[in-house]
Amino acid sequence: MKCTKCGKTIKETDKFCQYCGTEVKAAEKKTTAKKEVKTVEKKEEVKVVPVKKEAETKTGNGLAIAGMVLGIIGLVLSFAIGPFAFLLTLLGLILSICSKKSGYKIAGIVTSAIGIFIQIIWIVIALAFTSFFTEVIRSLDYDYDYDYDNDNYGISYKYASPYGEWKCKPYPSSDYTNKDETTLNLKYDGTFIYGPSDDLTNNFYSGTWTYEKEYEKNKEYTDREFVDIKAPVTRFKLDGVEQTTSNNMNLNMEMEFINDYDEALIIFYNTYNTYKCEK
Repeated sequence: MKCTKCGKTIKETDKFCQYCGTEVKAAEKKTTAKKEVKTVEKKEEVKVVPVKKEAETKTGNGLAIAGMVLGIIGLVLSFAIGPFAFLLTLLGLILSICSKKSGYKIAGIVTSAIGIFIQIIWIVIALAFTSFFTEVIRSLDYDYDYDYDNDNYGISYKYASPYGEWKCKPYPSSDYTNKDETTLNLKYDGTFIYGPSDDLTNNFYSGTWTYEKEYEKNKEYTDREFVDIKAPVTRFKLDGVEQTTSNNMNLNMEMEFINDYDEALIIFYNTYNTYKCEK
């Protein structure tokens, strides 16, 4: 190394320059250690917890409560007015199903479902009762009749009803015998069968039938009633053998009710034969 003053070469171990006596200071080597600092960034997983909006919660509970209330009201009214409460329970069931899951939702579904079930039972009972009542009315010869004077429908007793099984004999019947008796059964299902009473299985006419009141005659003869019966024949059996029928084959007739409607006079249009019949 060289002296900083005189510039002559000296040893590194010398403390003073041997030439000029200047104090020698050792050069300091500064070593900068650079440390690599590794920064480890830890990524924290953030869990997003769904937060129910207050408005949505209130709406869901509102639907559930409304459904439950309608279900309870419909259930109670089911015992009082039966099927007429159906709309209430149905609306309650719909609201309950559409609401958020809660105790109100379950209660609404259960009460509405029970109400609907009870109303279905009511409907079945009502239909059965109506059918039974109709048959009783028919068996008593009641029927719905139109009152032209008062312009409304009502129920009249011993109404001139063509329905039922009639036993008929030729009229006038001075030489009447039992073999001449015929049966005309005008059934409630709109079909009929006609033939000799003692052999209706092997000899008969059958088909469908409809009737209309002859209002002009009914106004003229106030003590009697008349109906016009259309009865096209679809089956014809003679002595047990099925016969061919034509489109114009019929037993069209006029029925005139007499003796408090318990009896009737029947005139067949195609032969003009007259029979006196009773149920």
